[in-house]
Amino acid sequence: MGSFSQSHQEAVWLFERHFGLSRPRADLDYLRQLLRHYARIPYENISKIIKAAQHQDLESKFRLPQEVMEDHIEHRLGGTCFSLTYLLEQILLASGYPCYKAMAHMSAGENIHCVMVVEASGGRYLVDPGYLLWEPLPLSFEGPQVCHTPRGGVVLEYDANSGLFHVFTFDIGGRKWRYRFSDQAVSDGEFREYWIVSFSKPTMHNILLNQLTEKGQLYIRGNHLRLTSLSEEKKANIRQDYHRQIHDLFGIDSGWVEEALSIVKRQRLEWKQRKGLGLG
Repeated sequence: MGSFSQSHQEAVWLFERHFGLSRPRADLDYLRQLLRHYARIPYENISKIIKAAQHQDLESKFRLPQEVMEDHIEHRLGGTCFSLTYLLEQILLASGYPCYKAMAHMSAGENIHCVMVVEASGGRYLVDPGYLLWEPLPLSFEGPQVCHTPRGGVVLEYDANSGLFHVFTFDIGGRKWRYRFSDQAVSDGEFREYWIVSFSKPTMHNILLNQLTEKGQLYIRGNHLRLTSLSEEKKANIRQDYHRQIHDLFGIDSGWVEEALSIVKRQRLEWKQRKGLGLG
């Protein structure tokens, strides 16, 4: 299956060495510890925008596990849900956890988000590195499962009518539905195809960064910054201080930001030109 067939042991070793982890028993306690460290790798599409623009061949656009870890260690980068989920899957498998990928549906479309289902200590759990879920949530048919975070929390509920699990977040602004998913494994081939489609989604037309810290959630979309904690939500337009804000909050150097911005601006111009010619 092309690039998906290679071994990712080097990426797993880099992760364990960087965060000072060993491999004790593959139980729930170690899973929690592993996920807390993994949450320090941010969600960001800067690296995805740049690499997608550099390559015409679809296989070459993927940021696979070793590249994600090397870029995080050297440049503080992370990835989007596909690269983050694929890396986490390799780490979990190497650590002895039975697990599989599943696709999720959001208000923006079907199969545009991905999650992991992991078995640990006799239970099955939702793990979602792309949506700031830093605790495993039990897949329960009996009632809502809640994970509390520094920004509020995440709720997982099963809907017996549809046979789907639904994920909500809550904070001082209230509760919001985020996505739904079926407890059904997706193959590497299917995952690859959905990943390919993601390169043509609207999320590639704006810079996005998201990370959960002990103080709350950091979120940047375009020029807008939102800081959310248990007690307050702060919003700011950072257009005049864009590069410095991203560097100070996420540690990503301005060179990466500027390159991604130039690509996004060029793509927007090309899109407007196509629309003007009636081609878009």
